[in-house]
Amino acid sequence: RDFSYLIGGSLGSTSAAMEADGSVTALSAVFPELCVATWKAVQEGNHVEAARYQRQITFLTPAFDRVHSVPATQVMCRHRGLGHCIAGHPFEPLDDTLEAQVLEIVKASGVLD
Repeated sequence: RDFSYLIGGSLGSTSAAMEADGSVTALSAVFPELCVATWKAVQEGNHVEAARYQRQITFLTPAFDRVHSVPATQVMCRHRGLGHCIAGHPFEPLDDTLEAQVLEIVKASGVLD
């Protein structure tokens, strides 16, 4: 085999169950423990846990629908204390309203509980 099969985070548990080689998602920069737990649960055959983690990932995904993933990732990282600024030109920081919307999604997902 001379290629790898990777898929985005919104289908992480499904792709792992289908023996994908990995997942590419902006959320892995902010919530690596969630992405690893999803993958590990599938590999261990714990589909109930994998589905629970996947629901959280799916719940977080709309944060990237409202704005570009780079500034949204920056807001989430900053909120978790993982860095102050990761995005540069051409990406501008989110205004207070958009930042609040991204953080509302993160809080409502339950991933920080």
